Order: sequence, then structure tokens, then C-alpha cells
Amino acid sequence: MQLREGLQEALHEVNDEGLKHVSTTDPNSRFMKNKKGRIELSYNPQVTVDKGGFILANDVGQNAADVGQLQTQVIQTTENLGGIVESIIWSFDSGYFSGDNIAFLSDRKIDAYMPDNSGTRANNPYDKKNFVYNEQKDEYICPANHPLTFLGEHFDRQKDKIVRVYRGQRCLECEHQRLCTKQKDGIRALKMFPHEVHCNVMTAKMKTPIAKEIYRVRQQIVEPVIGDIKENKGVRTFLTRGINSVRAEFNLACSAVNLRKIWEYLKEKVSPPQDGGGLTPRKPFLKLQWIDRIAQLCFPHCEISASWFYFQ
Repeated sequence: MQLREGLQEALHEVNDEGLKHVSTTDPNSRFMKNKKGRIELSYNPQVTVDKGGFILANDVGQNAADVGQLQTQVIQTTENLGGIVESIIWSFDSGYFSGDNIAFLSDRKIDAYMPDNSGTRANNPYDKKNFVYNEQKDEYICPANHPLTFLGEHFDRQKDKIVRVYRGQRCLECEHQRLCTKQKDGIRALKMFPHEVHCNVMTAKMKTPIAKEIYRVRQQIVEPVIGDIKENKGVRTFLTRGINSVRAEFNLACSAVNLRKIWEYLKEKVSPPQDGGGLTPRKPFLKLQWIDRIAQLCFPHCEISASWFYFQ
């Protein structure tokens, strides 16, 4: 009976999600490539961390790509804190870089810092990010100062977005043609997705010395949290199955991190003694080793390949 139910659930996942492969023991899991280079059934955890290393929000996703996880984390963090102030500095991993996400953060008046994830393409002088948009004429100007005019638009099923296509007008006479395009007709075409302007603004912002310094701090804050969960708490593979159970499991791991933070904060607090003398340390309400022991008992083995936020 249980086997039949498991197979039926797996079949639903294949039909609903359009998957080619699915696990019969945990249909909610997805094949993802981990840091070891192996493709294994996995989940994708996410956390938002403040400057003190306190986890403000967490979640577990089923998609290997992080780009779709940003908005959920921002909304969850806002709800958990009862709102956030405008122009708050918030640094994000490059895996979340997209026009939709940057526009979302701009609408919420968040001072975001997010590096471009284009890799080597960022150093290509003929990458589309180096083409300047003329809003009045609805055209782009290439690095050689030649126009690319609007050709039309279509729906990209892979990206699930409307794409606007621009076509070069003077490519055949341009001396940079071979470096700029590999099209057989020798004419450069640009496929522009929504919010491309937001991407260009963010890319330029991240090149400034201030942005580099702010983003450098993120690595010093977020990475220790990752190490604490994986190494100190021993969370390297999830013990439960099913997206809801795994989310609850990861939430407990994050709670263990926060409990330790609370303990360390209270340990430093002092209170005046009853005799009115000097200050004496307040007695702790929970032993530090108990918190670590709870985490070790609950999560003895967990492999996490996650991306992380830093909230300042």
C-alpha cells in the first residue's frame, strides 16, 4: 500500500513538474549538482543573516537555481522583523542576479548589492551589457557607436519571458564585426529581457569601491554561519523526506544557531546583586553544551549546497 502511494506521488510530480526523472522514495527532491561535482537528489536551503550572524529567515527550495528564491526570502524576512526601514543595505549572492529580482528590490526601496553572475562574459567588450539603450528611439548603440533597431518580440519558453529583439544596421561595414558576432549573416542581434536596464545599473554599481567594500563584509558574516551549520551542528544531509519535513528540519537547525547566539548574548549580560555591590554576571538559563547537543542529536549527517544572503 505504501509502495503504491509512493509511486502515485512520484507520478504526480512527473506530470505536474514536467520532470524526466524522479525519486520514488522522496518525490519532492530534485537532481542537483553539488560542490563535489556529483549530481544527486537534493534540496536547496536558503538563509538570510544579519550582521551579528543571527538567522532572520530560512527556507528550502526544490530548484537548483537560486534566482527564484530571493523574493521569498525578502518577504519572509520583512514579515519576521515586522517590516524593514527604507534604503537598508542588503547584500546577495550572485546566483540571485536577474532583472526581475533587482527591480523587485528597487520597488521595495532596498539598497541592494549583488554581483553579476555572467562570469567571463563580463570582460567581453562586445557583451550586450556594453550596449547603450536610447529610450527615445527605442534602439541600442553598440561599442562602435552603431545603432541596433527594434525588430520584434516573442515569448521565450525556456526563460518564460517576453524577449525584445534588436538588429544591427551597420554590421557589414564594421571593422569589429568578427569580434562582435558569430552569426552567419554577420549581423549582430540583441535579445533583451525585461528589466535589462536594472541589470546594467547594478553591474555599474558593483564596480564602485564602496560597493566592493560593502560586499566584502558579506563573506565575513555569511560564511561562518554556513560553516557552523555544516561543521559544528553536523548538518550535511537531511534525515527526513518530503519538502515540508525537510523545511521543518532545516528550520530546527537554524533555530539551534540562533539559540547559541542568544546564549552568548545573555552570557555577556550583567545584573546588580541584591546587596547593592559591584556588578556580577547573570546566571545562564540554559547550558551552552545542551544547545549543541540538541543540534548534534537532531542532525548528525547533512550535506548542504546552499546560497546565502547577508542582511546588514
